[in-house]
Amino acid sequence: MAGNLSVIRDKALGIGGFDENFIPPVSYRFETEFAKRIIAAGGRIRFEPAASIRHLRAAHGGTRSLGSHLASASPLHGVGDYYYALRCGKGLERVCYMLRRPFREVCTKFHLRHPWWIPLKFIGELRALVLALRLHRKRLRPRSLIQFGVH
Repeated sequence: MAGNLSVIRDKALGIGGFDENFIPPVSYRFETEFAKRIIAAGGRIRFEPAASIRHLRAAHGGTRSLGSHLASASPLHGVGDYYYALRCGKGLERVCYMLRRPFREVCTKFHLRHPWWIPLKFIGELRALVLALRLHRKRLRPRSLIQFGVH
């Protein structure tokens, strides 16, 4: 079962569509940022109890297809969260969230059992923060809603 997002296309494009600075294929938090802009523009979001999203680790596609975020120096797993904090957070709350995230990401059962992965994960978090800062300096670029299957 795939998750669906239903929007009125003209209204979604009117608020800028999806922000292309959320880097696929992970694009973590892009839907939250989009939803906040919809609400700020006077739109509504309705809950559909039958809808669901299953985050699968599939060999081809899926949100978990790029390997383990626990043992990787890749910035792709964290950049969306930092970028979201930069776009939507304010003041000290934003700074604290971004400073707390790297430590929260290595304070896991996995890292307790495999502490040799902690330095690599920290490097990935720092790379994600730097990439998010670069993306935040760019202008909001609307992404075509067709890319996300929205019609």
